[in-house]
Amino acid sequence: MTASGDDDSGNRDEAGMRTKRRHVMAGAVAVAAVVVSGCSPGPTTAALPASAATATEQAADTSVDRQGSASPVSDPAGRVASTARGSTTVYAVGDIGDCGGDPAATSRLIPRGATLLALGDLAYPNGSMADFRNCYLPSYGKHRPATHPVPGNHEYYDYPELAYFDVFGKRAGSREKPWYTLRRGAWTVYQLNSNCSFFPGDCGSKSRQYRWLRRHLADHPARCIAVSWHHPRWSASEHGPEEAMGPMYRLLSKRGADLLLSGHEHNYQRFPRLSPAGKPDPAGLRQIVVGTGGAGLYSREPAAVEPTVFDSEHHGVLQLRLSEAGYSWKFLSADGAQVDSGSDTCG
Repeated sequence: MTASGDDDSGNRDEAGMRTKRRHVMAGAVAVAAVVVSGCSPGPTTAALPASAATATEQAADTSVDRQGSASPVSDPAGRVASTARGSTTVYAVGDIGDCGGDPAATSRLIPRGATLLALGDLAYPNGSMADFRNCYLPSYGKHRPATHPVPGNHEYYDYPELAYFDVFGKRAGSREKPWYTLRRGAWTVYQLNSNCSFFPGDCGSKSRQYRWLRRHLADHPARCIAVSWHHPRWSASEHGPEEAMGPMYRLLSKRGADLLLSGHEHNYQRFPRLSPAGKPDPAGLRQIVVGTGGAGLYSREPAAVEPTVFDSEHHGVLQLRLSEAGYSWKFLSADGAQVDSGSDTCG
């Protein structure tokens, strides 16, 4: 595999890197186990309240669902949304709906109707319906029909209501199974949940999500594989690397996955392809952190595994062009600054 835009010489061994657990509500783990086991009421099917979106947005949602162009459809292994094979452009960004920030500036960078991978922490401070109404939908509501999200820790601050699932409906999976896949051309995109503490088995090899992922990877081989989850496996910023996602990372590396997209850290970080041990590996996963959707930005911190590119000066979104042979990336900054771009092969 070849790549352009990299200087990987600054990476160091993973040993000794600090770990910072996710922010979760005290006592929620035990309660969450009951929800996942099916002992609590199932996911709500209530429609998004009319006040949470304009009539135009609601009509757009209905139209897309009817045409089937952006809504997931069921298959035995999970939720899948399909498009024709060939080159396609998608956008990715997380940490968006902060009423004290500027999500409107990044929303303008995304064409209406373009596929958006929303990388979690979408509505601050607590992911409630009021937060979505006030801080997310005014700027990003127009993208909702083509948004495929993963939840962040702020969405789970609204536990057990979890308004996130009411806002995005079936495109987000379900409260009990909040993981799913998309197909975009030659690419399969896995949308996973890194809020591990809310599920029995955490995100380890015995967890339901891990077993689903392992089975789907085996049953649905793909030349090119991308993955989204909120908490970055590697990070040189405030929260540090997310070790709980290590088992998922190892599984995906073993299966030849190419690209990992994350948020959580409010900055832009691009890593080289790395092994599960955090060492440069031409066959490893490349992680790009895009927590630049509108919330206040975080500075750089010392890290055992260093990114090739780090930027905490610009809000923006990641533009990805996915082809049969690989992908290219470009960070589109809200002020037009040139931050990062490059390309790589897949498979």
